[in-house]
Amino acid sequence: MRICVPFKGRPTPDVSWAKEDGELPSKAQIETAEHFTQLSIDICDKYDAGKYILNVANSAGSKSAFVSVKVLDTPGAPLNLKVKDIKRESVTLTWEPPVIDGGSRIKNYLVEKRESTRKVYSNVDNKCTKTSYRITGLTEGTIYYFRVLAENEFGVGQPVETKESVKTSEPPLSVGKVNLTEVTKTTASLSWEKPVHDGGSRIIGYYIEMQPMGSEEWVVAATTKTCEGTVTGLSAGHEYLFRVSAFNEKGKSDPRPLAAAVTAKDVTVEPGFKMRFNTYSLQQGEDLKIEIPVLGRPVPKVEWKKEGQLLKETTRINVSSTPSSTKLVIKDASKEDAGKYTITATSSIGTATEEITVIILDKPGPPTGPVKIDEVSSNFVTLSWEPPEYTGGCQINNYIVEKRDTTTTVWQIVSATIARTTIKVSNLKTGTEYQFRVSAENRYGKSSAIVSPAVVAKYPFSEPSAPGIPVITSATKENMVPLPEVTWLKDGKEIDKATARMEIKTTLTRTILTVKDCIRVDGGHFVLKLVNVGGVKMIPRSTTLLIPKVTRDDCGK
Repeated sequence: MRICVPFKGRPTPDVSWAKEDGELPSKAQIETAEHFTQLSIDICDKYDAGKYILNVANSAGSKSAFVSVKVLDTPGAPLNLKVKDIKRESVTLTWEPPVIDGGSRIKNYLVEKRESTRKVYSNVDNKCTKTSYRITGLTEGTIYYFRVLAENEFGVGQPVETKESVKTSEPPLSVGKVNLTEVTKTTASLSWEKPVHDGGSRIIGYYIEMQPMGSEEWVVAATTKTCEGTVTGLSAGHEYLFRVSAFNEKGKSDPRPLAAAVTAKDVTVEPGFKMRFNTYSLQQGEDLKIEIPVLGRPVPKVEWKKEGQLLKETTRINVSSTPSSTKLVIKDASKEDAGKYTITATSSIGTATEEITVIILDKPGPPTGPVKIDEVSSNFVTLSWEPPEYTGGCQINNYIVEKRDTTTTVWQIVSATIARTTIKVSNLKTGTEYQFRVSAENRYGKSSAIVSPAVVAKYPFSEPSAPGIPVITSATKENMVPLPEVTWLKDGKEIDKATARMEIKTTLTRTILTVKDCIRVDGGHFVLKLVNVGGVKMIPRSTTLLIPKVTRDDCGK
């Protein structure tokens, strides 16, 4: 297809092409020169048909023109095929003409059917001129598929098929199991399961039929639109049989009987629950659904509590109860939903209570603080803590202990495999201040940490302070307490203990001054000086050094 359009204008206008019912085909090519523009589409098909609009504009104004393009081809598929008025042996189809007629008037439509057990469609009518058609002669209870095709002078177009199978209308299937929910001396209440299939037509309601024992006649005792109902007007002490049927516009289903005869009397059953489990575990974010059968006649009232408080319903938490069961649903469960739940059934006969534990599996909470500093030394610290209050619903695998020098912000792992709640942290630097933090870990992850107070690695003792003032507690002529300070003087001067020839030895009760290799100058006046808080004692000692005389004869020898 080539659409060439000349134009003029000054200044030279801007040119654009568009398609009325959508964007230009991706295969369209546009060429524009000073005085003409051309739209080209190679290998046209029916989807290229439609109205093409040319716009030219400059500072003086704008103009537009359109070209209607018909692509001669078979038509597109009809639209909005619907199945209506389903009968036992017939259905009615309706549809709308195709958007693309293939450039030629639609002459007629072809209507076809296919049984679900077959793969090939068979013709119903190939000369339908309207947009609806009633198909007759169908087999009751058979599942069908239908399709419609449009035809013009160039041929038959694409089909439109029913999206779902259609079963020709029939009475619904029987209801499911029928249960007796309550009986008194004048009434009987029943419940049942909805039929698996409605027979191809909406179920209008249900019949509850009754037959007194000994009678051969069934009578409709009640009609209901829901899957439960109550029969009234029974005679006390009499036995009855019951059955339930579903019905739609095509008729009544086969009846489903109650399993046993019912005696009209006030039956009392203590409340109770049929517990399957008492503990439920799930991961955080999952949905929890607990459904528990409820026993009791009359039907008991059921209450749910959590940790002793009446359970509040929210957008996430929902509680629902029927005469035969109670159900708790928690969506997107979190650890706040963990705990003990109590269900209580109460009636005029009594009360029954059951406990349910809900465990939310998640990473644990932090260890219970504070972190205790049990022992401090120059190169180690001993720490202890308590387990987390919330374990995440499973066992704590280990604890992770980290340390940092308070002069930095960097934490270092001391150990990540601690099984107990205490650790001795070694290899610390004496005099350095440290801080420690502890976190717990289970199979689902690591908790947040608790942090210890800062502690300095040092010996647990310090240098002693100066002693107090001494006090004399006892004194004798030989000794005194406290002991005195002993000093020897010679000729008024203190004797130097470092002198090699002089040796001073002092015990608790005596002192001895020894002078070795005496010479003349060693003689003189010695004084012993004793000093304590009681006073000063001076004890003089005079010595005379004897020098042997040497004769002239001795020198000769």
